[in-house]
Amino acid sequence: KNSMPNIQKFIQSVFSLLGALLLMCTTTVYTTALVVPMFFGFFFVVRYFQASNLECKRLDSLSRGPIFSQFSECIGGIESIRVYRKEKHELGKSSKAIDKHIALDLLQQALNQWLN
Repeated sequence: KNSMPNIQKFIQSVFSLLGALLLMCTTTVYTTALVVPMFFGFFFVVRYFQASNLECKRLDSLSRGPIFSQFSECIGGIESIRVYRKEKHELGKSSKAIDKHIALDLLQQALNQWLN
């Protein structure tokens, strides 16, 4: 694919935005007083949410381990589970692990929507 037109459009948009901000800031001092703090505030908020997203990804990958280990334990010990009639107990353990994973996955999707 030729991504050069997309890069040119992006650069053109950035310069248009910077030009508009420069024009607004030179014509009114009040705009400068609002734009500069808003820029720094936005910068710090984005950095905070990027760190949160990274931590959420780490927790998401950690939450997958118990799901797979529980599954492999159930497959390996299916005869014992059936003999001792512990199907509901094992199902409950699996459900809790999956619920934790789904909650973290939904949180990560929400963070990705905000950041993108």
